[in-house]
Amino acid sequence: MVSLVLNRDIIIRLSIGSLSLLKLTNVIQKYSSRTIYILQYSDEGCLAKCKYCFQSKLSTRSKHYLSRISWYPVNLSIVIDKLLEYPDLYDRICIQTILKKDFITELRDILKNMRKNGIDKPVSLALTPVHKSILTDLSSLGVDYLGVGLDASTPVLFNNLSKPYNWRVYWRFIREALSVFGDRHVYVHLIIGLGESYIDLLSNIYELINNGVDVALFPYVDEYLRVSVDPIYYRFIQITRFLLLKGYSLQEILRNFKLRREILIDVMENIDKYFEAFLTTGCPGCNRPYYTENPRGPFYNLYSRDHFREYRDKLVSELERLLKSDYIE
Repeated sequence: MVSLVLNRDIIIRLSIGSLSLLKLTNVIQKYSSRTIYILQYSDEGCLAKCKYCFQSKLSTRSKHYLSRISWYPVNLSIVIDKLLEYPDLYDRICIQTILKKDFITELRDILKNMRKNGIDKPVSLALTPVHKSILTDLSSLGVDYLGVGLDASTPVLFNNLSKPYNWRVYWRFIREALSVFGDRHVYVHLIIGLGESYIDLLSNIYELINNGVDVALFPYVDEYLRVSVDPIYYRFIQITRFLLLKGYSLQEILRNFKLRREILIDVMENIDKYFEAFLTTGCPGCNRPYYTENPRGPFYNLYSRDHFREYRDKLVSELERLLKSDYIE
């Protein structure tokens, strides 16, 4: 135990995988992460009323859960001590905020306490809209990537899901975040399977990427921890996102808003070259093991090159089904 300097101790939540990585539990996972995942703590969860989120004040799920992962309360001082003890076990820290009283003040204190005690690893932050001056302050405390939970693909769906603020506020926030953190350092989170049309989803992804944003994809996990998104639909979206980021236009990738057959055939014939298209999307090093997948599969987001090699045959089978689907022309 090192001697820590803290403004105040704070209760946070740590994902079960991060607890294991920092040797605070004996749980063993086949696939681990080199990112430490922190979630702000509240007995009542988040004050937002998002209909699909387990942390929402309207959700009857235990606040120990966010998506399929369990998150456990722990004192920040304990986490900082372990971060200092095992600096070679992780490369990045990711902090997920919630809406609660003084959450920004608490967030600043978390970051300041980490820096004051010599933790200099880069920090990613998932945050709802705040004033640009707050983003500048957070950047000075070592935050270099920002995640924005837009989640929905259209303003109508956004409103139907009871997201806080409104679509216009989120888009203004995204643009301000880009001006602070820079192109491709802002990730907009989109959830697939919330009732969107794939045309709206792809149009939104195109607009985001065209504005300098990157996009992190998540399949929707329902209150019973089930994912009902068809894997071939998810593969279609993954391939399109990947090629947009490579500089292809939407017209080059799609024909009548369907994936061009020749493109999918090229992906299938050169699957090893395209493996990154199917990896977890997010900040550097983020792979979110089991965040949206049952350990038995199917795996929508692959966690590493080794996981890709293991899942390769199944992935090829999914792409063969995609080739025969109505998503292809």
